[in-house]
Amino acid sequence: SAQAESFLADHDAFLFDCDGVLWRGEDGLLPRTVETLEMLERLGKTCVFVTNNAAKSRAAYVKRFAGLGLEHVTLDQVVPSSFVAARWLARNRPEIKKVFVIGASGLVDELEEAGIQVLTARSSAFSFPSSDPDSNEASTSMAALGRAVASEPELGAVVVGHDTGFDFKALAAGLQPRVAEAAAPRSRGGNPCSRGGNPTCAGALPRVALPRARRH
Repeated sequence: SAQAESFLADHDAFLFDCDGVLWRGEDGLLPRTVETLEMLERLGKTCVFVTNNAAKSRAAYVKRFAGLGLEHVTLDQVVPSSFVAARWLARNRPEIKKVFVIGASGLVDELEEAGIQVLTARSSAFSFPSSDPDSNEASTSMAALGRAVASEPELGAVVVGHDTGFDFKALAAGLQPRVAEAAAPRSRGGNPCSRGGNPTCAGALPRVALPRARRH
């Protein structure tokens, strides 16, 4: 239609969300996706694919596109939130060389690609035995957690994204004093872990913070 032609003529670039717009879960591409993208390519338009999914890296998304038959999509066209977080830190906080991450491999990959060292609760520094909280080994594991975090003097930020492997150990690690200090907004001088009451509970282990469940 004339209206569609005018709209296309007035715009040089198009931004697309991914899941729910180009495809839905594992069901494949939604109708008319291929035809629409091919038309825009013929018209010389720039297509950029943005997503708030921090679980995947740009490389993982390019592989996903290729698996769906969209083999011409390049890294430069894909902007997941994992990439945005990594580039923001690299450009705006270049003094931060090491971060603690609660997130999936895509977030870790993008941070490392940006030259930032990553520590997670699954890193070798935290490879102590997990324990039933009711067992006699629980205090040993939490003490090891505190020592592991305390031995990382260069942690500059906590980066959190979607993580299907999230567990109590990751949460506890993110609440340790050194990590929580790294996450505190400098401009406000506050600790984001302490809003709305005390988020940690007192335990038998000094200087080891444990998450507290709260009723609302």
